[in-house]
This record gives sequence, C-alpha cells and structure tokens, in this order.
Amino acid sequence: MTPGASEAAVGTAAAFFKRLNGRDLAGPGTLAADETPTSVVPAGLCGCWGSDGRPYLDALFAAFPNLQLAVSSIVADDHGAVVEAVARTPAADGLANGLAVPQAWIFDLAGEQISGVRAIWSRGPLEAAVPGRLDDGDPNAAQRSGQTAPRSAQAQTALDFLACLGAHDVDGMIDRCDDMASFNDVAFRLHGRQRTLSGSGKMRGIGKVILTALVDAFPDLGLAVTGITDDGAGAVAVETMVNGTQAKPWWSVHSAGRSFASPYLFLFKIDGEQKIQSVTIYSDRAGQNRQLGLTEPA
Repeated sequence: MTPGASEAAVGTAAAFFKRLNGRDLAGPGTLAADETPTSVVPAGLCGCWGSDGRPYLDALFAAFPNLQLAVSSIVADDHGAVVEAVARTPAADGLANGLAVPQAWIFDLAGEQISGVRAIWSRGPLEAAVPGRLDDGDPNAAQRSGQTAPRSAQAQTALDFLACLGAHDVDGMIDRCDDMASFNDVAFRLHGRQRTLSGSGKMRGIGKVILTALVDAFPDLGLAVTGITDDGAGAVAVETMVNGTQAKPWWSVHSAGRSFASPYLFLFKIDGEQKIQSVTIYSDRAGQNRQLGLTEPA
C-alpha cells in the first residue's frame, strides 16, 4: 500500500458525500467525470455518472428534498474505498415515519479522482419514487475489473470464509470466526405477527441460521469474487456475485425453481490472529426476491 494513499482515498470518499448532501453533483471540482462507470444495483442502473448516475440522484433528491446520507464507516486502500452510510429522510418528505436505509458505496480511485462508482442496498421506497427505474437491471452491474487477489493475511482469511460459503461449508465459516464474532445481514427482515426478526446478532447464532438457510435453499449456490478493498489493518471489503437456483422455500419466498444472480458485498473485521471479529453483508434482497418470483414485500 502506498503511504498516505488510504488517507487520500478516505478524503475523496468523504468529499463525495459532502458534495452529495450539499446537492453539488456537477460543476468545477467534480470528483467523478461524466464518463465514469456507475451502477446503482437496487435501481437496475448501469451506465455512466453523467448520463445515468447523476440524473438518478437528482431525481431522488427531487423526490426527497430532505434526504441526507450519513457516513458510518470507510474502508480504503490505494485503489479504492468502500463506504457504509445510512440514507435518512424525515416524515416531512411525505412518509409517515421517514426512512433510514443502510447503504454501501464502492469507489474505484485514480489519484484523487473517482474512476468507478457502485452502490448497493435493498430496493424500496427510495427507488419507487423515481419512475422508470424499478427493473431487475443487469445482474452484473456491480462487477468491477479491479484487485481480486489478497493483499494481506486478513484478506486471505476473508477469501477463505467466502470459499467456505461457495462450498456450502457453514461450519468452516464459523471456524474462521472468533467465538463472539458479530454478524449483520443488513437487508434481512423477517416479518412476524408480533415482531420483525432482523439479521443482526452473533455469527454462531443468527449468522449460522441465515447462512445455513441460504445454502440449503440453493443447493447449487455459487460465488465469484469481483473485487477486494483491504486497508492492511484488519478491515476487508469483498465484492462478490452470488447466484443459485431455488430448490426449497427460503424464508418467505416459496420455491418456483427460479434462479437469481445478485451482487453481495461482505465487510469483515479481522484480528491479528486471523480470526474474524465481525461480518456485515449488503445486498439487494428485494431485487433478489423479485428474480425468484416474489413481488410483494418480504
């Protein structure tokens, strides 16, 4: 890693969100050129920043004038940055209780300029407010042509974890985690009669349940790594494309024998002994459900 490169990447990513929240998406000093490849997974958008990305965000901000994106974490190295953020809008924007939508943004960087933008979250009211964008889009929209080889021992641990997922080896994934490792499948929500179950808890608890259900419902589940961001200090982000054909019910989605292909982003925190301390997963769960035949909220 180039000394200071990760700090510069963090600064560029932070500046992007500052300009986004200030509605300053064009003009002098813009961080992304019009031709910058851009994809917004839940919107089915895959194109360029000037012709697709910026107009989409302009339309989103027009629908939600008070929308703000609060950054919660940035993982960066000398070729890119991965940002966790929450898009918040108050009830004043026409929604009874407002919105809080967890998102992940991935940036490719060339110096201080952004050379690629990818965003992933589970589609919902934000996308419904922008006409003409709710389709399944290109399942390869969030793929990149970037670093896919491990850059540290921690990155190799992350890849070993994902290799176990591809091999349907849930115990192997758990073995690579600390006994108290946390787990958060951000898009997971299971609505019951009296309460809603979230995907947040411990790896050996809800994590094992969610991952076991995934490989059980999709016996041909496959996973391909499309990019790695590794800060060299234990934070690793891995972009993947996950696919499979449903053979059994998967939570609220009954099996119709359909297949899906959808980008997943895995964020890991790994200690010096190569034990995973936390796993966070971002995906377009609602879009994946649509591919499987479910059109109602899951």
